[in-house]
Amino acid sequence: MSAGAAVPVGRERELGAVEQAVQSLSEGRSGVLLLAGEPGIGKTRLLRELVVRARAAGALTLYGRATEYERDRMFGLVVDALDDHVVAVGTSGVALPREADRELARILPSWGAGEETHPSRLREERHRGHWALRALLRALSEARPVLLALDDMHWADPASAQMLSYLLRHPVRERLLLAMAFRQEEVPPPLATELATAVRDGSARRLDIAPLSEQEAGGLFRPDLHPRARRRIYRDSGGNPFYLLELARASGESSGAAAILPHRPEVDAAAYADPVPPAVREAIAGELSALSPRARRLLDGAAVIGDPSGVDLAAIAADLDDDDALAALDELLAHTLVQPIAPARQFRFRHPIVRRAAYQAAGAGWRLGAHARAAEVLAAWGASSAVLAHHIEPSARPGDRDAVELLTRAGQEVASRDPATSAGWFQAALRLIPETARTSDHRRDLLLAAADSLRAAGRLEESRDCLRAALELAAPDRTSRVAVVVACAGLDYLLRRHTEALAILHETLDQIADPGSAEACQLRLAIGGILTWSDDQTAPRTWARNALAGGVHADDPALTVAALGLLSLGEWRMGSTGAAFEAIDTARGILAGLGDDRLSPRVDALTWLAFAEALSERVDDAIEHCHRALQIAQTTGQGHLLTAVLTALGYSLQWKGDVPGAISTYDDAIEVAHLTAVKETYVWAAGLRCYAATVAGDFAAAVRYGQRALQTIDSSAHLTTTAAGLFLAEAQLEAGDPHGCVDLVLATGGGPQLPRAELPDCPYWYEVLTRAELARGRVDAAGRWAERSAQSANNLGLPGRAGWASRARAGVCLAMGEAAAAVKLAQESAALLGLAGNPVEQARTRIVVGRALAAAGETALAVAELTDAEADLSRFGAYGYQQQAGRELRRLGQRERRRRPAGGGRATNNGRRIAADGRTAAQVAAFTDRELDVARLVRSGKSNREIAAALFLSEKTIEHHLTRIFAKLGVPSRAAAASILTRALTP
Repeated sequence: MSAGAAVPVGRERELGAVEQAVQSLSEGRSGVLLLAGEPGIGKTRLLRELVVRARAAGALTLYGRATEYERDRMFGLVVDALDDHVVAVGTSGVALPREADRELARILPSWGAGEETHPSRLREERHRGHWALRALLRALSEARPVLLALDDMHWADPASAQMLSYLLRHPVRERLLLAMAFRQEEVPPPLATELATAVRDGSARRLDIAPLSEQEAGGLFRPDLHPRARRRIYRDSGGNPFYLLELARASGESSGAAAILPHRPEVDAAAYADPVPPAVREAIAGELSALSPRARRLLDGAAVIGDPSGVDLAAIAADLDDDDALAALDELLAHTLVQPIAPARQFRFRHPIVRRAAYQAAGAGWRLGAHARAAEVLAAWGASSAVLAHHIEPSARPGDRDAVELLTRAGQEVASRDPATSAGWFQAALRLIPETARTSDHRRDLLLAAADSLRAAGRLEESRDCLRAALELAAPDRTSRVAVVVACAGLDYLLRRHTEALAILHETLDQIADPGSAEACQLRLAIGGILTWSDDQTAPRTWARNALAGGVHADDPALTVAALGLLSLGEWRMGSTGAAFEAIDTARGILAGLGDDRLSPRVDALTWLAFAEALSERVDDAIEHCHRALQIAQTTGQGHLLTAVLTALGYSLQWKGDVPGAISTYDDAIEVAHLTAVKETYVWAAGLRCYAATVAGDFAAAVRYGQRALQTIDSSAHLTTTAAGLFLAEAQLEAGDPHGCVDLVLATGGGPQLPRAELPDCPYWYEVLTRAELARGRVDAAGRWAERSAQSANNLGLPGRAGWASRARAGVCLAMGEAAAAVKLAQESAALLGLAGNPVEQARTRIVVGRALAAAGETALAVAELTDAEADLSRFGAYGYQQQAGRELRRLGQRERRRRPAGGGRATNNGRRIAADGRTAAQVAAFTDRELDVARLVRSGKSNREIAAALFLSEKTIEHHLTRIFAKLGVPSRAAAASILTRALTP
């Protein structure tokens, strides 16, 4: 603790928590400390105490504070915390992935230009910026422990709030302490949910700061103050330290005991609802009334400009010349209403409540002029539209075309990175446009722009309202109107208003005279798309056929591809795989001659088709179409289907054997779903993430994702919920709970017939039930489920499904002692799964082959089969199943995994290609298999704890492997190793 710093009065419990947090940070652990309470209660004083103690312990301390009237400044809280550090030390010593460097250049003003980032980054992909900021914090923590202290977090701008939510979901696991002070009632709801989840999960500690007792408050008064005066001030303050000090200051009865740390306020910000007691407001008003006119004007100008404020801009807002402004600043400093801060000519208010008092007392008319003066000079200085909009919005007059244009540009300027603020600027522009017929087109365009930004920001209800308002204005043509109707219906669906969604589509369809038009086809597809996830399994096929009956191929081939994609999904759900294949092949034939320019208005065409291909075991085609859909979406700015495309891509990658790639893709899909607040797509992504975590052997994460998916939508009959429940059931089985697995499969599947499950997926879920019953020792029940698996796989024409059925029967035969039959069925299963292009499931089945061979007395063959299966599963990142193979090998007396030989002219190890760049290739080729496993997880950003859990090793063992990896690469740190491994290891 620095010399002279006063210890907060009456906060022994809280100080103990602060000291404990600093001690944990010094020992290399991470954590989250939350300081919550009413305004003025002392949260910031404790936060600053944490900063002082962490700095004394050798930590890098980063402090940022949000402010009440600047919530439209993108990443304002994050920039306040990090940008000064970047200015001070630069970026040359921070080793980051290339993409992180590009993203940070878009967020932190002092980061530098960096390389040109993707020019068409979708607003739904803004989690990339969050990932980059996390990567920066992680890189900083490599050098020494880091404290990120964020004050007045309840006033965080939307972009910063989303960044904090991301950090809570993806914490830096080593040497980072995230501390936040806030007033609970003002925290944005999505962030409040993440805070509550972190506390509930035990990853965050929350301290609710209570008022001081009367005895504790006594330390803030003069020793000779009469007891009656003490009681009166304490009563009026309610034990709130800031209120108590303000009342004591007004009466000259403060002891001055609550010292203010250098250049920072001693307590936290006021509440947005301004619950300040009248006595405190009167005390502050009394201080303001004692100022000279010029000092009061400078104070008011600073309140308009922001906190902190520069004397030059505050003087312009206040309409003061330089000499008067400097004299006024001296007076404000003498009255302790403001405090000087670096750099020179900068100052901040003693407390946000003081700023609010000055801002509100300045008068609405005077504030208009001050904002206008600030905007004029900022425009002359070349400020961006977004910066100017902060002052234009409160000062512009209705009908001001220049102001409307500037606010529109501001909305467009920040749309990709901060859609919530973007929507605010569009709505501000709307308020300036008179509601006349002459401007209806402009109003409609702004309403549509605001709706798009609001949807991307996850404010679906407001987005829907804007779309409905746009519909009330005369549309320029039928095609545009239908597009808005479809968008409205989509939002109604996402808001769980299915009846309203279908009603507006049917109503609009009835109004179209030509049933064969492209608009009628589009409406039918929208109806079918909404019904795709309902219990009516025939509806998608019916509506897709109706859409195709219009014969729109010649006029709109992309629309025809969309209809064929939806039709193939509908046929697949009904088990009519032959018809699904036919629709897919027809769609592919049309796509072959269709350029992206013709396809761009219908990204959903590729999305539906990719889903159908992935589910039909045509994953190479699905991956091709997913990548094409992503490219078109990024080029055209269509991000509304991004989560759907990512989930289809992740499923296809997992099927192909790239489990780490699938996990990364699912994580992206989950983040997009979080940002856009779309529950259905979150459930899909989280359910599949549960599945991938099970394959990767991270059963705790699998259960967590599965449970969160089930808790998101309250309809147990919803198709997405059914899938998530089934994935969770298998996670429970692999985690050792076969009883819970059986119960959950039957509950979510709707009974033994599994009527809620997708028909072509039933072979797999019956195979899961077979394994669960075998784990429970119920061989007869397992046999019945295995027969159902075989029956449901018949006539599907899908080798993967047939392979699952054969594996189920092999397991039963093995349990019944029929080793020869088990060998035959398991080998058949492995061959079928290989034919389906699913190497993970094939290798997993080879474990059953090995077990059956061992039971048949063919130990050498069993060891060879299990050894290859273990190596393959490790190469695919399927560590859960790899461990199963390892256990079987140990039962046969085998301890070491066989090394695969290098070959092919490129250095290889453990089945993974290594970039042949000379020295690096040789270094990485020298890794042992286990070191390569660790290196791959280091490259993906895992902490030591996460790597240990994934590989079923101790953290000390992981540290040992890392030491050897660093030595072989010739690097001193994890960040440097990760940078090399990102380039050296190719999927």
